[in-house]
Order: sequence, then structure tokens, then C-alpha cells
Amino acid sequence: MGRSNAVIRTYIGKAERFADLFNYYLFCGLTVIKAEDLEPVDGESDIIIENKEEDEMEVHRYRDITMRWKYGAKFTILACENQERVHYAMPVRTMLYDSLSYVDQIKRIGSSLKDKKVTREEFLSKFRKDDKLIPVITLIFYYGLEEWDASKDLYGMLEVNEYLKESDIFKRFIPNYKINLIDVGHMDNIENLQTDLQVMIGMLQYRSNTEKLERYIREHEDYFTSVDKDTYNAMGELLRSKSKLKKALKTVVSVNGEERVNVCKAIDGIYENGYNQAIKDLQQFADRAEMKAQRAEAEKQKAEAEKQKAEAEKQRAEEKVQKVLKEAAAKMLATMEAQEVARLLGLELEIINQLRITSIKE
Repeated sequence: MGRSNAVIRTYIGKAERFADLFNYYLFCGLTVIKAEDLEPVDGESDIIIENKEEDEMEVHRYRDITMRWKYGAKFTILACENQERVHYAMPVRTMLYDSLSYVDQIKRIGSSLKDKKVTREEFLSKFRKDDKLIPVITLIFYYGLEEWDASKDLYGMLEVNEYLKESDIFKRFIPNYKINLIDVGHMDNIENLQTDLQVMIGMLQYRSNTEKLERYIREHEDYFTSVDKDTYNAMGELLRSKSKLKKALKTVVSVNGEERVNVCKAIDGIYENGYNQAIKDLQQFADRAEMKAQRAEAEKQKAEAEKQKAEAEKQRAEEKVQKVLKEAAAKMLATMEAQEVARLLGLELEIINQLRITSIKE
């Protein structure tokens, strides 16, 4: 797990923010999931899967944040996968993670049946007829700079022939699997968020525009003049400001014994880092563009040389054909009229007459 994911995991993993994020996505901001009803679950585990021959295969599973939500007497597993970059196979990856969560539940239920009376079918299934699984809901928290352009469901990843696509067979017999995606840089209705996530994600709407970003931070100065270190570290990752973080953290102040950070004072360091990175990126882009232009020019010159070579070979071939035809015409003129020779060989009559005159002179 890289530093970026660890920082975001710590920030989103706080129960209040985790509940707020799921309430935003599932219930349009209504407070249905409460922080006190969430219980952290270890997202890292090894699952043993058996085939029909009872051969075992170990599968290692790691989920970024997993919480067990208790609502009344029922439970639901809520999982959050932090994603820094677009993943073009995310529907299949998420489907696998969710499936493994259900496999893990079945394994646990099966282990509890050893001393219980079950039918043969239940024993083989390791799952009783009346047993139930806890539902799993996975949320993808994508915080990359570019807008998510990958498929958001399994259908978008499948290549289907025209017959299946035009009929209802495709959707009737191939189940779809959709991902629950939050693209933090392109979220709507962020006012439905109830915690400081609203201010943080509101800030991210302007991360590509330094002037608007600074104005937003100044407008929310009450919040940004005293944020906790986890929030500040998350800001650094979400804004892509890394090398200046430790230096900027010198603006840490203490509030009630807790370390806090004044982002408004540190913002100059963030912008300087962003500016320097932008200059570096532009220089790298210019270097790549120049190299690309040089390769294109070299390929153009190579293509031109090959074209000239082909034209020269074509001209030599045509000259050789003309020579052969003229030699044949000279021989045929001894017994045939010029017009007949021209017709048979496909040569102009003027050329045949010149050949005849040359032959007479010789």
C-alpha cells in the first residue's frame, strides 16, 4: 500500500466521514448510516477456495476500508476502495472483491456447521437452506485528476456480436455488474454531505485552477485555518502537493493539545510546489513533442527516399519494356506494314516510322 492510499485511507476511514460518504451516495445525504453504528472490519485476509476435487487454492484479499453497519438487528458490509488512477477493469475487480466477501461468509458459516444436524445437500454446500449472507456494498472513491473514463459496469467491458446486442438475449442471460463510483473532482450536490467532506470535496472542484482554489480556501478560512494533520495530509495528496508538505507543516499550531495546521499560511508552499511541478511537466511535454517531431521528420524523409527509389525503378522498367518493344518492331517491319506493327505492339505509329527510317539508313 503506497503513501497516497494510506493517507486517504486514514482520512476517509474516520467513522463520521465514512458514514457521510455512504449517506451521500446511497441516501442523497439523509443521515441513515450513523458513525456509532459502524464497526471496523479487517480488510486483509487469506481465503482458501476448494474445487470439486477438494484441491485448495489460497486467495489473498485486501480492501482499503471495510465497516460492518448495524441497522436494527441486521448487518451490512460497507467497503470503500480508494483509487488514485483510473482502472479500466474496475467492474471485474470489484465483482471479484465482493464475491470473495461472500465466499468468506460461506466459509465461516460452513465451519460452524460441524456439530450441527444438517442434510446431505447442506453439508455439501456448507450452507443451510435457511442461512443468509450479509449484503456487501462497495464504493469506489476515485480522486485522480482526470475524469473517470473507464466502464462503470460489466456490460461496458464486453464485446458482443450484433445479434446478441440487438436482441434481449444479451441482457436476459448475461448478468451485469455495476460499480458505485464517486469521482471526487466531478461530484454534484456536495451540499448533501454533512461533515467537513463537503468543504474538502468542494475545494477539489477547483484544484485545476490555482486562482479559484485560493479564493475558495479564503472564503472558508474558518475551516482551513485550523485543520487536523490527517486532513492536511489528505489535502496534499488530493491537490498533488507532496514535496512541500513537510516544510509547510511548520505552520502547525496546537489547539486544546491537538496538532492543527493553518492551511492559509501553508498554501503558498503548496502553490509553489504545484507551479514548479507544472513547469517541469511542461518541459517534459516540450521535450517529448520535439522528439516526436524529429521522429516524424525522419520517417517523412525515409518515406520520400523510398518513393523516389520506387519511381526510379519504375522508370527503368518502362525504359526496358520500350527497348524490347522497339527491337521487336524493327524485326517485324521487315515483313509487315508499319500500321500493323504499331497495332500489334501497342506503339505509336510515329515511333514505328522512326524505327523504319533508322533501319533504312543503316
